[in-house]
Amino acid sequence: MRALLSRLWDLLLSLRNKPEGHQHKLWRSRRRPALGAVEKSPPASDIDMAEPTSETSSVEFLGTIEPAEAAPEIAKQKPRRRRRRCGADSFATYFPRVLKNVHQDLSLSQKAVSVMDSFVKDIFERIAEEASSLVRNNQRATITSREIETAVRLLLPGELGKHAVSQANKAVLQCGK
Repeated sequence: MRALLSRLWDLLLSLRNKPEGHQHKLWRSRRRPALGAVEKSPPASDIDMAEPTSETSSVEFLGTIEPAEAAPEIAKQKPRRRRRRCGADSFATYFPRVLKNVHQDLSLSQKAVSVMDSFVKDIFERIAEEASSLVRNNQRATITSREIETAVRLLLPGELGKHAVSQANKAVLQCGK
């Protein structure tokens, strides 16, 4: 066993002493794993080995750290918490505000909020799709308020479309101030 380790040590030293361009693949730097990926333990050929002597400890000989010694470093690291997006894809937070402007004493049930949210998302998708087709037909690259207004007039029938356009223009003017 000692002879085998000695021959292996000589081979590793000879590979390590070669010029930079002629390094063996064992001594090339390994790529770091992606964040969150579990790194596998290195194969036995990748472990740095010290020359076996009577004074060397098992830690120096193998070039590794014992699990008991590595545990405190892992315990010191704080786990990162990801931020949750709070209702970024929902319009539910806006319904009570709008309802309060119209009727202060009314409120909406959860089911009503869910129905309204689905309705608003559906109308939004339809308007966006119609506006994008208008832009494509006019061979332009930007959706402007004019395309949105035309899409609303095409999608919403009669008086409802006219009212929606007038309210939208009023809102745009207020935001511009």
